[in-house]
Amino acid sequence: MVRLILKTLLLALVVSSGGSAYAVHPKRHGKSKPPVRKEVAVVKDTDGVAEARLIEVYKLIAQAHNREALIKADALVADYPHFQLAQLVLGDLLAAKTRPIKAFGDVSDTVARNAGAALAELREESRQRVRALRERPVHGTVPSQFLALSQKTRHAIAVDASRSRLYLFENTPSGLNLVADYYISVGKAGTAKGCRG
Repeated sequence: MVRLILKTLLLALVVSSGGSAYAVHPKRHGKSKPPVRKEVAVVKDTDGVAEARLIEVYKLIAQAHNREALIKADALVADYPHFQLAQLVLGDLLAAKTRPIKAFGDVSDTVARNAGAALAELREESRQRVRALRERPVHGTVPSQFLALSQKTRHAIAVDASRSRLYLFENTPSGLNLVADYYISVGKAGTAKGCRG
């Protein structure tokens, strides 16, 4: 739904500017060629790079560096065009140039109703990611389930579904060290699944 909204906005911009959405070559030898549409190169996310860049944008927003945040969000969307939350943050930053933003995904009531659950899910994802920035695990603490981990186990993963976070620990001779943490989605049914699907 967010993609539909963005396409509608892009179409409205193109129509209002009188321009064309595609690069069209002038007629050659009396024959016109169909417009050529270039494929967008999508950067593969390796080990949470897109999330790290989004978190950097959130930190810039928190520091009131909206101009720099806008530049970084625009680059993030260019590199990861299918990252819907990055699209939402970029939209908020663009809207903030003309009016105050009241909430994540600050759109008109009509657009919010049309976006339905997709917008609500993106708003919740954004809240969870910001919450993870503010409420970091205490340094050096590990989940109690990992207190007696075999030295043969190189890594351990803990999931905190209430915070939508996955924590990756490395098992070292001196104990477990937090290596990284990532946003996760546990799905609409939550953690109470009895089978896959």
